Amino acid sequence: MASSAWKDFAAKEIRFRVVNIPADRSKASQSDLNLTSQYQIRGFPTMIVLDRENNELSRMVGSGPPVENFKAWIRGHETFYRS
Repeated sequence: MASSAWKDFAAKEIRFRVVNIPADRSKASQSDLNLTSQYQIRGFPTMIVLDRENNELSRMVGSGPPVENFKAWIRGHETFYRS
């Protein structure tokens, strides 16, 4: 997903919160561990669409679709994050 189309889309339309969980979980930050627990993240990568109140709207586990499909997935939630 490192294409210029992806970078342009991500910079304009998405706010990311990266959660880094190393294979040795003892090296993970407590805030990252808390988020994996809060959102029940079991596999990586996991992408979650949240509304403004941090309620989960949708999730995708795995490397994800081509950028055009990913845009459609994110934009399908516009009524929640644009309001």
